[in-house]
Amino acid sequence: METQIKPTTARRKLESKTLNTNAINYMDESIYKMGEISNNIINFYKDFSTRMDNNKQRLKQTEINFQVELAKAGDALDELVSNQEDELAVKVTEMKQAIHHV
Repeated sequence: METQIKPTTARRKLESKTLNTNAINYMDESIYKMGEISNNIINFYKDFSTRMDNNKQRLKQTEINFQVELAKAGDALDELVSNQEDELAVKVTEMKQAIHHV
């Protein structure tokens, strides 16, 4: 009986060893893939946060530039209005003098 069971036992032992080897290889491959996926996710978020920080800085600088240009435009407008008021005052004075001479 031992001679009949020995080949079956050896075959089952070999099948078990093959299954265990395949399971270990599968686990190793899964761990490697999970590591790669984790690294990709980490790199994505790192790149994303760096871009967000850069965009936040650019937005801040754009806001500062906008405020500066707005102030310049306001100053130019005030200067223009002041010059026009002065010119109007001079013309009103000239017209008053012209009317008094008539």
